[in-house]
Amino acid sequence: MFGFKKPSEDVEELDPSPAVPIPPRPAPSVTPPPAPAAVAPPKAPPAPVAARTAAPVPTPSARGTHIAADAEVHGSIRSAAGLDIAGEVNGNVHAQATVVIDTSACILGDVCGDDVIVRGRVEGQIVAKGKLTISTTGLVLGDIVVRSLLIEDGGTLQGQCRMGANASDAPANANAPQNPPAPPSEAMTVSDDDESIEVFVPDVSAAER
Repeated sequence: MFGFKKPSEDVEELDPSPAVPIPPRPAPSVTPPPAPAAVAPPKAPPAPVAARTAAPVPTPSARGTHIAADAEVHGSIRSAAGLDIAGEVNGNVHAQATVVIDTSACILGDVCGDDVIVRGRVEGQIVAKGKLTISTTGLVLGDIVVRSLLIEDGGTLQGQCRMGANASDAPANANAPQNPPAPPSEAMTVSDDDESIEVFVPDVSAAER
């Protein structure tokens, strides 16, 4: 009554040959960008090299020894070089170069040197083989023996002056005066526009009496 077909009759026969696999498509190659070149840090500038200079050779000072303003010396001072005195000296001062007596200095004694500069006070004889300078603040109470003399305006000299090219060749000794005591003197002031000099003139009338 009913007709049936065999299943094999309705199914086509499969191809017994194996299926050829399809090779996978290769992924597109991506070339990575080149890495940036490493930048070296800038070199620090070389440290400056200090120039080697020879150590300065100390030169001897023309003034030589310095006596400070707060110093007080009792006794004589002798120096083969110069002297710069700002303190007090109770004694004679002798130097073979320039002697500078500063404003704050006080010398109670004789002073001898090549050149003598007085800015302070000197009570004694001064022997200058060269030039004696009495500045505006200088005061000299004593005789002087000098080759040349400069007294600035305001400077004071109270004493006798022996001056000339050979005046200091044989300095006088204050402890043993060669001349008899001078008669009383009267002060006379000579002034001009640049400087004033106080000169003491012997009182002739007193000497005659």
